[in-house]
This record gives sequence, C-alpha cells and structure tokens, in this order.
Amino acid sequence: MMLILILAVGGGSVIDCSKIISIGAKYDGDIWSKIKNKEFDLTEHTKLGTILTNAATSSENNYFAVISSEKEKLKLGTGFWPAAYPEFSILDPKYTVSLPLKITIDSIADICSHLFETYFHNYDLNNPIIKIVNAEIEVLIRETITAGKALVNDLSNLAHRETIMFVASQALSTRLRHIVNGDWSCHSMEHALSAIYDIPHGGGLAIITPFWMDHCANDHVERFKQMAINIFDVDSNDKSDLQIAKEGIQAFRSFLEEIGAPTRLSDYNIKDDTIDELVDKSFNGADKIGGMSELTKEDVRTILLNSM
Repeated sequence: MMLILILAVGGGSVIDCSKIISIGAKYDGDIWSKIKNKEFDLTEHTKLGTILTNAATSSENNYFAVISSEKEKLKLGTGFWPAAYPEFSILDPKYTVSLPLKITIDSIADICSHLFETYFHNYDLNNPIIKIVNAEIEVLIRETITAGKALVNDLSNLAHRETIMFVASQALSTRLRHIVNGDWSCHSMEHALSAIYDIPHGGGLAIITPFWMDHCANDHVERFKQMAINIFDVDSNDKSDLQIAKEGIQAFRSFLEEIGAPTRLSDYNIKDDTIDELVDKSFNGADKIGGMSELTKEDVRTILLNSM
C-alpha cells in the first residue's frame, strides 16, 4: 500500500494552503465553496507534515487555516478538527535564521496579535482556569516583546529565534483555543485589508491592533489596566484606571515602533477610497464581530479611518 504525505516546508501561508489541499483532495467540487459556506465537518484528508521556516502563526500546532481568493478579494479563516492538524511538525530555529528583517518584524507583530486576541475575551476573570490562562498569556507576551526587541538587532541569534519559535507555537495553539475563544475582531479587519491590498498579515495587525485597543479602552478599562500593569509594568500610583490603561496601550504601540513595524495604513498607501469595501469584508455577512467587545460596522469604520 502506498502512503501519501503532503510535506509543507515554510511558514503559515504554506502550511495553511497545504491544509486546504489535504482536505480538498478528498472531496469532489470546489473546496473554496465549502469554506465560504462554513462546512467545518470535513474529516477525510491526506496526511500532512510540516517543517517550519517562519515562526508566526502557530499553523504547525493547530487545525486552523486562512486562505484567500484572489478572484473574490476575500480572505477567510477556517478549521477542520482533527483533519487539518498536522501528523508531525519539525520546529528547529536554525531554519529561521536567514529570515530578513521585514518578515521577522511582521512575524513578531503577528504573534503579539494572536496572544492579545486570546487575552481579551469575555470569560469570568475569577475562574481559576481563566486566571491561569491569562497569566500564561501575559508571560508569553512579555517574552515575545523581550526576544523581539533583541532579535531585530541580531537576526541570526539562535537563542532569540528559539524563543520566538516557541511563543509562536503557543500563541494560536489548539490547546489555548480549546480553553479560551478570544476577540478576533482585529483579525477580521486585517483579513479584509490583506485580501484587498495584499499586504503582509503581521504588518496589518501591527497597525490595526493598537487602534482597536484605543477604541475599546473606555468600555473595558479594567482589562486594559490589567494589561498595562501585568505586561508593560505601568506605574499605577496616583493615576486613574483609564490613564493606566492608555499608558499600557501606548507602551505596546511604542514597542511596535521600536522594532520597526508599520504604524499607519498609509505606510502601505492605503487610503479611505475603499473604506466601504473594507468594512463589508470585515464582517463577511455577519452583523457584529468581536468577542470581548462586539463591534458594529460603524465601530470598524471608525477604527480603520483612525488607522489611516
């Protein structure tokens, strides 16, 4: 009997595409239509293995995939459990040391966004399990920031690459997602941006995420205060909760600026002439997006315009 294995050698895009191929090879018709129709019950698949060459998306450690249609200018996330979970994944940081600076920066921003999207959820903060998960995410973000700052100044450093590879594999892992389903509205907005403009996913998230934080801070002051103190060591003495929260958001924005991430959509020559299309594709037929903070189309329009 001949065994067939798809071997995905690359980063998240390569692995995600290979996941879709592994599922689509077992079904008649257009796999894209099944993804659009949210048919997540597909279980037959060709076996898949991965060799990671860019640590960012956790695709090697989950059953999710993001795929785009250039024809429709649409980018969608999907997931097939357990079919799209790799049979094995080889993670060796030496395979990532040749990555250029720009891709490294985008990858670090992507990791941070995955962690924050999970961190900002609407679960009971007094639940012991949620406390443990939040504490773990805080540590992962802190380590991403520390290693990220060092790595952009020493791209061939194997120890920093190793840290980034580990935190990336945990940030959107099946384990974390099965415990907590976070907000994910930043990803919805960024998928619209990269579907229309074909910009790097991590770069788009680096821009959108701080502006989403700005927009949500007033309604979730305690959550952003927690972020500010526990992740960014913001001094809370003689300050209002909102001041503390905003200092935390600024600390994150300053980190992204320090490593050289893009800060405005204008960095990619994106203007407001496609704002209606961007808003519509962010929702993809839904009435609202987001978990901790449900966003309307007007909210998304405001966030996108502020980020331009």
